[in-house]
Amino acid sequence: MDYEKQAKDFCKKYNVKIQARYIKYAPYNNFGDDTPRDIWQIKLSRQNREYIFTFGDSIANREKLIARLFHDKNTNYIERAIEATNGGKNFAIDYSDIRQGLLKYKKHIDALKNWQDLNDDTPSHYDILACLNGYEPSQDIDDFAQEFGYDKPSQAIKVFKAVQDEYTNLKILFNNKELDALNNIQ
Repeated sequence: MDYEKQAKDFCKKYNVKIQARYIKYAPYNNFGDDTPRDIWQIKLSRQNREYIFTFGDSIANREKLIARLFHDKNTNYIERAIEATNGGKNFAIDYSDIRQGLLKYKKHIDALKNWQDLNDDTPSHYDILACLNGYEPSQDIDDFAQEFGYDKPSQAIKVFKAVQDEYTNLKILFNNKELDALNNIQ
């Protein structure tokens, strides 16, 4: 199954526009995850309604972005450096090339800080829609904590409130039939 196509079809069928704005590269500490990743602000728009939320992208997507930005047919710094560390010869560091690469990266990241439609440098439609939960959450914090295995009340409360907030915002954008379709994006 083509998951990205499924997500794009959902957007087309229900007239959903998704935009992204780059925030920073940092640990995404919302729920105990301290692994650095690209953090985005995501905007779902439909008719005159919108929902904006923070999204921690996958580490794999960051690696793909770095590979695209730093891969140059004439000078692939990473491959040359790896070859040199493995006993290869003829590796000379050209600091002006490295500086140009870093400036290119900074300029590219700065451009991503403006709202834009999803593209190869942003999270995908599937990445975003598959992480949303259109199921009505439990209204009881104790049931919620038990269902999801939370031992720390403070962590359970934080996640409980975030799940309720997400569901409330999704209900503003979608009816029950549409939420079912969202939940079926696998």
